Amino acid sequence: MELRIKDILKERGLSIKDVADKIGMDASNLNSSLKKGNPKLSTLVDVANAIGCDITELFKPNEETVNAPKGGSQPLVLIDGEAYRLTKAKDVVKLPVYTDYAELRSNLKGFVQRAEKVDRKNRLAKEEKEKDIKPFSMMGMVETFEVFSLVFIPEPAVFYLTLCYKNGKFETYTYDARYEFNNAKADDGSWDTELLYTEIRNDIEGAVKQKIETEND
Repeated sequence: MELRIKDILKERGLSIKDVADKIGMDASNLNSSLKKGNPKLSTLVDVANAIGCDITELFKPNEETVNAPKGGSQPLVLIDGEAYRLTKAKDVVKLPVYTDYAELRSNLKGFVQRAEKVDRKNRLAKEEKEKDIKPFSMMGMVETFEVFSLVFIPEPAVFYLTLCYKNGKFETYTYDARYEFNNAKADDGSWDTELLYTEIRNDIEGAVKQKIETEND
């Protein structure tokens, strides 16, 4: 979807410099980012707030949007600086946007620790019916290049991480907690949760970014 920020600025008698000053950004850098069509999600949010409009107004409507019922929602998904509109509001899943890696790391560590507790319970279970076999997951957007989905399957204690980026491209990583991350210092089948957490964290924070940089070389 194309941006229509300059049209909105003209309508409201504002300039790029006016907006740049409000959001504390260099005007030439902001203008360059908008021209390339790949501004960060946080930048778009700041621009919308500075102009005083909804973020959806920053994008040029397509034919479906023009013909949509008045008052109908136009949910957007932003990936790698591009916005994608979902045609059905019921399809919308609100994802947390991690602009601060500290929050992401805290949530991720808690997720891995929760999974380890489930696996410990399953290892100690005397009967199959006592085991917790329901998968659970966490998702989010890491500004600005990827959406990630991390799923834990209790039996056989495997994590699946999918990273989506650049117009539908994706990478999937598998982590076998019981075998790849078995705690060698213990004899109870427990995991090395710190090593597992670190590897997943590094993949979320660095794998896609490195791949994009390699593809752009």
